[in-house]
Amino acid sequence: EISRLAAQLRRLYGSNRKSRRPFHLFLTELRAGGRLHRECVRMNDGFLNYTMEITEESCLDLFPPETVVYLTPDAEEVLDILLTFSETGSWIRALEAGVPPGKGYVVSAGGRELLTDAQMDGRS
Repeated sequence: EISRLAAQLRRLYGSNRKSRRPFHLFLTELRAGGRLHRECVRMNDGFLNYTMEITEESCLDLFPPETVVYLTPDAEEVLDILLTFSETGSWIRALEAGVPPGKGYVVSAGGRELLTDAQMDGRS
């Protein structure tokens, strides 16, 4: 699992670098010298020089909870979801574009709202 996550982070970073509208990426709760950090350094050439914020702090310590959104790892193209959101301002539209039917969910507004696929089908 740790190796898969390290590989996903590499793909995310590479896709973001190539994007015409790259995002400012944050890796939170990533402890220097921890298992995931060591695996990222081992698997990803130049990881220590990636242009992103890497911190041991929680995302909830860095950002207001109502602005934090967790995307499901089932999404085929996370950057497509993020780009659609940045263009439309709608998480629902963004998720419809990137999450296959019958998979995934989003927790938003600091965990106060859970949107399942069935709920997303009825919203615009």
